[in-house]
Amino acid sequence: MEEEKIRAMKTEEEVIRSMTDKQYIIHQRWLRRLWDKNGMLEFAFAKGLKEALLEKGISITEAELEKNRKRG
Repeated sequence: MEEEKIRAMKTEEEVIRSMTDKQYIIHQRWLRRLWDKNGMLEFAFAKGLKEALLEKGISITEAELEKNRKRG
């Protein structure tokens, strides 16, 4: 199970790095809905995913994620 999560996070990182800005915005909305629905905050803290988001100029903090999760 842990191996699956790691593989999913690596794939997520690769996908984000290859996106255009418009694709990224759509993807970001989808991710927020996923996090809100499932409360799966651990994916946001995978080192590679955080770095990929930072490359797009997005800094995600635990407080922001918690706020988004509570909104749902």
